[in-house]
This record gives sequence, C-alpha cells and structure tokens, in this order.
Amino acid sequence: MEVPIIRFSKWLQDHVLSRELPADVHGAYAKNATIVVKLDIEGSEYVVLPDLISSGALCELDYVFGEFHPYSTPNAFPDSGVDLSTRQKTNTFKNAILSVISGLHRTCKVRYEDRDDETYLHNGIPLPTPTKV
Repeated sequence: MEVPIIRFSKWLQDHVLSRELPADVHGAYAKNATIVVKLDIEGSEYVVLPDLISSGALCELDYVFGEFHPYSTPNAFPDSGVDLSTRQKTNTFKNAILSVISGLHRTCKVRYEDRDDETYLHNGIPLPTPTKV
C-alpha cells in the first residue's frame, strides 16, 4: 500500500507556525501559545529531526519530546546520504543529532527531551473517539 509522505518541517511552517490563535477564544494566551510536539515516528526521526534543524522549524517550537528507534532504520532511508546500516552507526548519528540540538539552546527556545512518554495511556482520561458527520 502506498502512503503519502509530507515534509513535516514544511507542514509545521504552513499550518502551525504561521497561524495566529483568535484572541476572542484564547484571550491573553493567544500571543504566547506554547507549541509542543511529540515525535514517535518509528525510525523517521533520523531524517525528520535533521530537517527540522536545517529548516529552522525546530527553533520555532517550545518543547519536543520523542524517542529514537534504531531497530527501524537500517537502509530505510537510502537517499538520505547517511549510513544507518548498523546499530553503532545509528547510535553515532543519534548522538550527533542530540549534540546539535543541545547546542541550539544558545540560539533558540526549543527544549528537546529524548524520552517516550505514554503516561496518557494510563491516566484514566478517555481518548477521543471518532464521531459520524
């Protein structure tokens, strides 16, 4: 099955970073909205995070948390120019990405945490359910 792929950094810029929240709904918070992103993208973080960095979109976010999936990456991105064929190469690239993000704190507001937080699954609050239109 073919699944359409979008460039996440462009989507963020076109649909999230460029919008303004209506003041009549959000009041004083409209100007100071916090943008939080959870990246749980099963190996694609090795391509998406560098693109978020190079496009500047990462610096426009307030908080990003996600996890790396080294078992999902070998040869998954042959056109990326990055060799992810072994666990050691994957971990080296992960550490390089995290090092760059860590250095960004001097020039942009983003806070990144390398963690998988799925506590929402156990907090007792029901997840949204689809409704018929």
